[in-house]
Amino acid sequence: MPGPSAPTWEKSSPELVAFFEMPAPQKQGIVHKKMFGYPACFVHGNLFVGLFKQHLLFRLPEAGFASSLSAKDKAKPATKKGAKAGK
Repeated sequence: MPGPSAPTWEKSSPELVAFFEMPAPQKQGIVHKKMFGYPACFVHGNLFVGLFKQHLLFRLPEAGFASSLSAKDKAKPATKKGAKAGK
């Protein structure tokens, strides 16, 4: 009996990667590297912005999300199997 299908990995589009790289911070202490094959930026070893599939991810405090992005139609908290990520 075959097991569950493996998740599919979708590369970010070249346009999204270019959009991400254009304003990516180039300051001391910010490290640019890949996480799970996707471009990301880290400070003190912590992810603060990156790509996943066709999504741009930002790590914000909960108050920052509520005050700045919740009004945008497409902004939503990341979830992991139904639970908020980071909890």
